[in-house]
Amino acid sequence: MLRRDGTLVVAREYSYTDFDGFASLYAKVFAEPPWFEKWSTEDIMKEVNGYFDEANLSFTIAVLPTTYPEKEGFDPYGERVVGFSVAYQVGPGRFPPELAEALLAQSWLYKRPIIYGDELAVDAGFRGMGIGTMLMEQRFEAFNMMQDAIFIGRTDENSKMVSMYKSLGYENTRVQDLIYRNRYYYMKGLYRSDEVDRCGRYIEWRRTK
Repeated sequence: MLRRDGTLVVAREYSYTDFDGFASLYAKVFAEPPWFEKWSTEDIMKEVNGYFDEANLSFTIAVLPTTYPEKEGFDPYGERVVGFSVAYQVGPGRFPPELAEALLAQSWLYKRPIIYGDELAVDAGFRGMGIGTMLMEQRFEAFNMMQDAIFIGRTDENSKMVSMYKSLGYENTRVQDLIYRNRYYYMKGLYRSDEVDRCGRYIEWRRTK
């Protein structure tokens, strides 16, 4: 729960009844720069269904209680969806080769789970209140039982997420998305000392500047 300037925002688990409010916000935020994406309700539904196919899903929304549920962006229970976070456990093979190699050694040799933060967004009218940070903290808490988890996110180099990642201890791996070349992977929790795997190979995940 977050309260600032008299505004109460609550983070809770997503429910199927939240879809309309979630879909409205999803389409809105990803139509903004630097994304400029167009999402239909049907495509967003496919995304949501895909989330539930993932392992150990953490799907959290931030809601603003209101007495005007009939307005756009409000779910049937009178709560406006103002942010969301989607994360789940994945294997190293979900990432570009240069990142996957380092992650393979970490997950296999040290048995460390890999958590991919697929989505994090906040309504433009509610940014600067700490909602994004609250959702990230909820994400960390959701996977608190997984010892030594590695957290990975991906964002555009011009996104406001870059500063948030840095404030939360993430580092830019300098590894680009294979399709969207202006999007980079950020990581929190990878061992970076002079570690050597059982094959005697040095584990290095950062590109030379």
